[in-house]
Amino acid sequence: MAFLDLSGRRLLREIREMGYEGGYTAVTDLLRDIRPSKRTAFERRFALNAAPLQNIVGYC
Repeated sequence: MAFLDLSGRRLLREIREMGYEGGYTAVTDLLRDIRPSKRTAFERRFALNAAPLQNIVGYC
């Protein structure tokens, strides 16, 4: 579906040219429902004890 890449405003303009009489919110609600969700990448975090690193870097 090529229209999934369009913004809500752009899609609204395109479909109004085809005769759509609805509003912007209806278009964006539909897009939110049918677009694939943007999943954020998993980020693994870990903590280090900073005391040993201070000696290596030269901080007091």
